[in-house]
Amino acid sequence: MSDNLYQWALPQDGLTDGRGHFYSFSFLPRLQELIEQERKTSLANQVADEQIDCWDDDTLRSFVRKKSFEKFIDNPAERKQAIIDNRSYVYFPVADNPNATDEMTANEFHSLNQVAKYGASIEQVSQKYGVDPDLIRAIIYMETTHGYYDAPISNLLQALDLDSKNIANAVHKSILPMNINVAYWGDFYGTREQLMNPEYNIDAGARHLAQLKKFLKKPTIEKIASLYNNLATQRVNSYGKRVARFYNDKPWLYDFAPYIYESDSDLKYFFRGFLMTIIENYPFLLK
Repeated sequence: MSDNLYQWALPQDGLTDGRGHFYSFSFLPRLQELIEQERKTSLANQVADEQIDCWDDDTLRSFVRKKSFEKFIDNPAERKQAIIDNRSYVYFPVADNPNATDEMTANEFHSLNQVAKYGASIEQVSQKYGVDPDLIRAIIYMETTHGYYDAPISNLLQALDLDSKNIANAVHKSILPMNINVAYWGDFYGTREQLMNPEYNIDAGARHLAQLKKFLKKPTIEKIASLYNNLATQRVNSYGKRVARFYNDKPWLYDFAPYIYESDSDLKYFFRGFLMTIIENYPFLLK
């Protein structure tokens, strides 16, 4: 009995179970390999769950993380091309900037804003591109309250009895209400004639905002708006800070409030307020 037990317990070639099935030791190395492979797969999946959102496509089966493919671009020409090519895993670093200011500038005129005028278009493109409608409103508010510089040129050309529309369109780099810079982007966001259509213009601007958001690692209103103003920027600029203030304050919902002149205020602020009050009350001067 003891010999048979010894033979069963320590067989030379393998093991036999109670049903007479024989298991050869020659399969053990393969079994160990499969167990080790399963362990590595389990660890890799655990890393995926803890550190990243998902894995790369089926052509990359070695658990290489997306992070290893990420590229950060500072060069404005490369940034522009990355947007045109709709590249993935590419980011534009934009740092915070404590020196940027959200204070009102001297050339900002509330009465010229066109946000309410294009309410329906804003809602439509917001849903189309997944962009916060208040971000679109803030950009339109910024551009239209500061972008009236086209008007004096047109008014002058009209006074000279010239074809102001065609001449002005030929020299202006950007077109309201969202001021896509056609001189910089060419026809990528549409031709000059297409962008003269406000609805098309807003669609192009919202599309650009959606792209900029994609290329920011941690997008904020300040950073998206800063890039919208200057694709080369590597820090939040005052444009971005001012747009963020508009985003939070929503000035397009309120009527213009007259400026209050303080006797001890800086002289330049006094004259700025005086000038802006005139323009706000007589906006046709810039229309």
